[in-house]
Amino acid sequence: MLKRLASTFQSGLNTAVAVTRDGVNRALPGNPALRDYDVQDPQGCGGAHGLWDIYDAIKKTSKTRCSVWIFDKNKHLQGLDKTKKEEIITSLKHGVLSLCRLQHPRILSVERRLEESTYSLVFVTERVQGSLADLLKNKEVETDSTSGLFDVEMRYGLLQIIEAIGFIHESAKIFHCNLTTNAVAVTEMGGWKLSGLEFSKSFEDDNFKFEENSPTISLAEPSILAPELFETKILTKSSDCFSLGVLLYECYTGQRIIDCSPYDAKRTVLNNKGKYNSPSLLHRLPVEVRDHCKMLMSLSVDLRPTPDQLRGISFFQSAGALTLQYLDTLLQRPVDEKIQFFSDLPNVLAELPSRVRTGLVLSSMQPEFANSKVLPTILPSVFKIIELSSGDEFVDKILPVIADLFSTNSPKGASIMIENLPLMLQKMTEAKKPEHIRNYLLPLLGKALAQEKQSHLQAKSLEVIPKMAEHLDEATIKSSLVPKIKAAALSESCTSAVKVSILVSLGMLVPRLDRWFIMDSVLDWVPKMIERTPGVLVASLGVYQTVLTNEKLGLTKEFIANNALPTLLPLSMDSQLTLDQFQRFMRVIRLMLDRIEQEQSNKLKSMTSGKKDGDVSLSAIRGAQSSGDSSNALFGLETASTTGSSLAPMVASSTGGMSMEQKMAEAKRREMEKNFKAQPKIVPNGSSSVKNNPVNPAKPKDLTSTLMHKNMMSMTRPQMTMSNNLGMASQSDQSGIGLFNQKALPPTTGMGAMSMSSTMSNHPMMSPMMSSSSSMGMMSNSSAMAAAPSLSNSNSFGSLAAPQQNSNQPSWFNPMTAQGMAPISSPAQPAQNGGFLMPTVNHNATSQSSQAKKLSPSDIANLLG
Repeated sequence: MLKRLASTFQSGLNTAVAVTRDGVNRALPGNPALRDYDVQDPQGCGGAHGLWDIYDAIKKTSKTRCSVWIFDKNKHLQGLDKTKKEEIITSLKHGVLSLCRLQHPRILSVERRLEESTYSLVFVTERVQGSLADLLKNKEVETDSTSGLFDVEMRYGLLQIIEAIGFIHESAKIFHCNLTTNAVAVTEMGGWKLSGLEFSKSFEDDNFKFEENSPTISLAEPSILAPELFETKILTKSSDCFSLGVLLYECYTGQRIIDCSPYDAKRTVLNNKGKYNSPSLLHRLPVEVRDHCKMLMSLSVDLRPTPDQLRGISFFQSAGALTLQYLDTLLQRPVDEKIQFFSDLPNVLAELPSRVRTGLVLSSMQPEFANSKVLPTILPSVFKIIELSSGDEFVDKILPVIADLFSTNSPKGASIMIENLPLMLQKMTEAKKPEHIRNYLLPLLGKALAQEKQSHLQAKSLEVIPKMAEHLDEATIKSSLVPKIKAAALSESCTSAVKVSILVSLGMLVPRLDRWFIMDSVLDWVPKMIERTPGVLVASLGVYQTVLTNEKLGLTKEFIANNALPTLLPLSMDSQLTLDQFQRFMRVIRLMLDRIEQEQSNKLKSMTSGKKDGDVSLSAIRGAQSSGDSSNALFGLETASTTGSSLAPMVASSTGGMSMEQKMAEAKRREMEKNFKAQPKIVPNGSSSVKNNPVNPAKPKDLTSTLMHKNMMSMTRPQMTMSNNLGMASQSDQSGIGLFNQKALPPTTGMGAMSMSSTMSNHPMMSPMMSSSSSMGMMSNSSAMAAAPSLSNSNSFGSLAAPQQNSNQPSWFNPMTAQGMAPISSPAQPAQNGGFLMPTVNHNATSQSSQAKKLSPSDIANLLG
């Protein structure tokens, strides 16, 4: 009980869903079948009277190529009453339903069943290029017949229709009743398939009705019907055979023997039925088929041949027709027969028209591409087709079919593909499709270069590299092509012949590259592949010569000196080179040397000229500085502080623009000048006091100080030596100034000291000045100038000016331990009025005047001895 309820409920639910779906489809605009397909360009018409419009289409989900057949109700049914409309729609539905039931290679296959909407009927079939009527009207293609078809196409097409008629008679048990050119669909590859079954009838219903008052589209075309149908109104198999004879005549002549309208069809056909056997009409057919066509259109029903009998006539036994027939049954043949057939096929292909080769022949061979045993025998025929085709035909029709062959795993198949690489490149070049070269041929080239054991394949592929590079962008060449060439060149099994081919290809390829990539990524591995054979040596020289002499490229002098010359010079000394080859090496090497000499000389000249201009300007500045500043000249200072701002313009104006080296030198000079200006001005001791208290020029000269100075000089000069331990003289690169301003002393390399003899140390005047623990002297550290110390009135020598320990001094000596000299007057002999003080020693003419007290006469006498 529950099961019956569930079944009833499910049935009712399904019915409700179906009704709802139909209602929605009727309510929505357009046909439901069109929602799943992208409809494209129209291709023609087909079916009874050409009522179906045929469009190319692609299924949205699977991207399958197909054809959409659309019947427009508004276009064809306008003005008819409801009964006639329903009658016509019923016949159209009957034709599509019959196609769906019949499954045969010679009958059009349906991809999607009929869908009806308010305004149209739609069904989908395999991709077709139109009906036979459309092709016969096409006169754009030059053929060997008066129609738009080639003779071999018509022979094989008629044979296919004969097979289809035999199938519906013997297996389906139906009559076609409307075998016209509109009822024959031509597939995308050129095969003929039977369609247009709108007026077909089964053998059980052999009664033929032809109502002349009915609309034309509701009746079969009377001009192809057998005359007896208008008399006996009985359908037989021979009725379709008669229509087959009319179809054959129309294919070759482009017209029918009798042309009449449905309104007077019976009278016209019966009055003109004698024309069907007129010799004047039949002579337009090929000789071998005239008699058979005459029998097909015979008025005697029993004389008409059957489909099986027609298949064996000589008309269908031509080489082209047999070839196409064998290709149709290829899948059923054993492997040995296939190999034998494909071995002979290239000899027949030249006799077939291009449309047949790229259509029927190629599409029939495509399923065999996966058979590795048969593939090596198929590929010669494939490339024969490519050779006989144009560039556009190769790209549009052949390349999509053979695309899987570029990735084949068959070694023999890959070898044949590589051998024909130049042919495919030629066809793609004709079609101007560089993207196909990059997508298809470049991977195949890499596979060819990797065939280390088959050097002839490598050499064959290297021949096409220069031509292929013309259609590749620079980035693709750098990233894809050059690495493949490098891998082949550095392979251990690479032969000398292949290396020569690689170097020749490189020489033709380098003009497409930039010179930095060539030096970094090409010429860096070329020396690694060179071997000592004349061919390789000369080819490698050609690569360097091409890069060197190319105006766009060229080599830098650094690369020539560090890479090119060290590579070519040893190669030039190879004993296998001929005199002419050796001289070629020498010419290239001399050219490289000339390039280095020219560039390096130009560089050095520019640097030298800039340096000279800078020296002249600095000399002028220094001359002006020395003449204007006596204090700087005294201390050996050379600076451009007063005229430094004008130095850069002088140098720039003398050279007409500074080079990079000059700019760097000028930047350093300005930085040094800035640092120098930031330092405090160096003024000798006592200059400030002189400036504040100028010496009175009218003051009388101090005799005591003069005599004291003179006496001390006379006693100490013979005994003075320069020492590296204790110093009283300061070091300078320009001059040496001692404690007593003795400019006669030579400059020293370290801090010097004047050592006094025992005579001087025992002198009563000098004994107070000596101390065993004191360091006599003052030190000043400067690389450019030295300032002498001065004695203060505190009976000690002035403090040392920031001394630094000299490298020539012993480690135990540290001038900072002494802050001054020992006191002038020891505690046992204090200075008193009437005595004398050691005068303050100053090295400048403007130093502070000595404030020494006058000596007594007895002191002077003792002093003078």
